[in-house]
Amino acid sequence: MRCPHCDTIFEAYHAGSVRANRCPQCHALLFKNNDVHFLSYDEAAQIADDNISVILNKRLYLCPNCSSVMEKNELGYHCPHCGGQLTSSGLLMADKKKRIEELQEERPGFTFGQLRGTVIVASVAMLFFVNYIILSRLSTRSTVNTEASSIVESVHVQRQNGGDILVLFTTQDSYRSKLLVEEQKQQTYFTISDTPQLAHMVSIPYNLREARMTIILIDQEGAEARSDTMSVQELLSAEGQ
Repeated sequence: MRCPHCDTIFEAYHAGSVRANRCPQCHALLFKNNDVHFLSYDEAAQIADDNISVILNKRLYLCPNCSSVMEKNELGYHCPHCGGQLTSSGLLMADKKKRIEELQEERPGFTFGQLRGTVIVASVAMLFFVNYIILSRLSTRSTVNTEASSIVESVHVQRQNGGDILVLFTTQDSYRSKLLVEEQKQQTYFTISDTPQLAHMVSIPYNLREARMTIILIDQEGAEARSDTMSVQELLSAEGQ
């Protein structure tokens, strides 16, 4: 995949469950499926290059994912067809700082009931929620001293525009987390968060819709607790998907 700004081949970067493409020549950033809205401030800083920030000044940009004409927005250029977002390190970090400042002024509270609807709405709500938790609960220490099923709250699954399945849930206190997916005696682990969080989110391939999943919580001492096993298909059906 080539950079629409300078035609150099992109390099892949990961932050949590979000993948980004960064151009080694001009340092432009490309995200798929509106994934840019899932990034916390710290995850965005891992991908961004503070020393170099490209100026996106072309009159026309074609989406590298689907070749559609991209539309200008506050982050750079957005693809209305596939949700791709072309941005720069400077624009990305400025947007994350702006979100944190808005949170400090307004302190909005979000629930997972409000996250139903389009993936774009869910993404924006999750960004505000996670940043709020980072600001107000950073010092919270918790230990897994009960079964994870009694700690996990509000488990939701959503089919994304790109085809993957988005798994979201909250916990009563801050934990690291991962997801165990089992299908036909094969086990696959997905890392959700390497740092303690109250809101947890991960994408799994749609071909695992017939699988069963178990949420694993990890406290600061490294102790693990597992939730009850859940059917991905049943959760999708419960969401009307």
